[in-house]
Amino acid sequence: MELLSFGDRINEGNYILHSSFDKVHNYYLRQDLVSIVNHKIGDGPNNIVVKLLPKKSLFIHISSNFLEINSIKFPRILSKSTIIEKKYFITNFSVLQERINWLISTSKLQFSTKSLAFVIFPENKSHFISTFEKNLCKYVSRLTNKFSLNKLPEIAKKMRGIGFGLTPSGDDFNTGVLYALNYLENAGFSGFPDLKSECYKNSLGKNLISNTFLKFAYKDHYYEDFRNFIIAMNSDDKVMMNVYLKKILGAGHTSGSDMLTGFIYTMKGVLYDKKLN
Repeated sequence: MELLSFGDRINEGNYILHSSFDKVHNYYLRQDLVSIVNHKIGDGPNNIVVKLLPKKSLFIHISSNFLEINSIKFPRILSKSTIIEKKYFITNFSVLQERINWLISTSKLQFSTKSLAFVIFPENKSHFISTFEKNLCKYVSRLTNKFSLNKLPEIAKKMRGIGFGLTPSGDDFNTGVLYALNYLENAGFSGFPDLKSECYKNSLGKNLISNTFLKFAYKDHYYEDFRNFIIAMNSDDKVMMNVYLKKILGAGHTSGSDMLTGFIYTMKGVLYDKKLN
């Protein structure tokens, strides 16, 4: 097994297997989750990236110097920072509007059809056919009908745990909301810390994987594809923006699409709310 990178928010300790999939093995220690992932998943605050996934182990041990898995010790390599430098956040209001408009127009046909993208593109509701799906559409549409910053904590609370997937759609949407609030704060908008904290607390449930993504979104730590997308958006590199956009939207069954929906919903809502500008 060859280590390629080590997340910068991984604590030492003895971790127990939580769940295992083709490209990722998840391990937990109390409320901490560490993911051993292949190179296609990429870097993240709690990701250990390897060239090829090792044989699944029931336990791993992480120290300051090494990772031990299947009784073999691998020297711990230097962690990569998962924070985005302030210089990569667009502070020009009109430019930021233009980039978000481009994101909406470019991504329209790329979202998972079973994601919450109907929040941005109402015509996507046509993909929801069963009674459960139609009720989900109605529920989410009522919640998100008219954007208001003051409504975001209540939306976060009512979105928690709803929808499809290992990480439910509503949890992924809330992750995107938190990333958007951090982006806007880094871009110079003020007054978000208390709002962000309330949204985060209202988003937390009993799903450890969801809670992990929410925690890092709240603390402004980024996974590789989204981090690279934000950096490309700053330079208006549309080729690379498209590359990472496709990777984000391809994550999970609907997870990437739901997260990006929450991000766009919040960014667009703030940028076009005249009371906030």
